[in-house]
Amino acid sequence: MDEAVQNRHESPLDENRCLTPVLVKWRTAMAVPLAHRLGALRERDFRLLFLGTTITSVGDRLAGIALAFTVLDIASATALGIVFAVRQGMEALVVVAGGVLPDRVPRNLVLVGASLVQGALGGDPPAAVRLGRSTGHRQGSSAP
Repeated sequence: MDEAVQNRHESPLDENRCLTPVLVKWRTAMAVPLAHRLGALRERDFRLLFLGTTITSVGDRLAGIALAFTVLDIASATALGIVFAVRQGMEALVVVAGGVLPDRVPRNLVLVGASLVQGALGGDPPAAVRLGRSTGHRQGSSAP
C-alpha cells in the first residue's frame, strides 16, 4: 500500500496536483496565445482610443498636481482653493456646453480635438511660471 502511495506522488502525469488553483489557472491562461488574451485590444481603433484615454487621464492628474505646486509657489493656500474652484467651475461649463458638440460633429474629431485643447491648455500655467510670465509673486519676495 505504501508503494502505491509513493508511486502516485511521483507520477509526472499529475503535475498540477501540487499547485494552487490560482497557479493552475495561470498556467492554463499562459497556454492561450497573447493575441487571444488581449481581447478588445486586438482592434487597432480600440488600442488607439485606450492609449489616448490613458495618456490624457495621467496627464490630467499630473497637471492638477503641478498646478497645486505652482500656485503654492507663487501665492497662498487660499489662492490655491480659489484656483481649483475656478478650474472645477470651468470644467462644469465645458461639460455642459460640450454635450451638444458631438451631436453635430463626428465623434472622432471631438475626441481628438478635446484632447489637443486639453493638452495645450493644461501645460500653459506651469510654462508661464517657468518662463517668468506669471503675474503673481511669492509673499515676502521682491521678485515679480
